[in-house]
Amino acid sequence: MDNPRLDVRLDYGPWVRQPMRVVLDTESACAPASKIFHGGHALIFTASDAKERGGMPVRTERVPRSARGLDLEAVVARLAQLEVNETSGGMRSPVGGGISRSESGR
Repeated sequence: MDNPRLDVRLDYGPWVRQPMRVVLDTESACAPASKIFHGGHALIFTASDAKERGGMPVRTERVPRSARGLDLEAVVARLAQLEVNETSGGMRSPVGGGISRSESGR
C-alpha cells in the first residue's frame, strides 16, 4: 500500500515552505497514522454523509457527493474560501483516472 508524505524533502534553504496537502477521501477511509498527516498542514475532504472517523490529526471538511465521488466544485469553492490559492497534485488510480476522464469530457 502506498503511504506518501507529499512534502518537500530537499534542503533548499530556510525559505522553503511545505505545501498544503489536500486529501480527497470520499469514505473517510484514510488511517490517522498516514505519513501525509505528519507535521500537520494537511486537509481532508470527505463526503458529508461518510461515517465519522475519530482521531484524525488534521482538519476534515465535508462536502456533497457527486456521481463519481466528491463534488469537485464544492471542494474547489471551499479551498477558495480557505484562501488556498495554489495547488499541485499527485494522484493514484482510480481517483486520478476519474478526474482525467471527467475533465477531458470522455
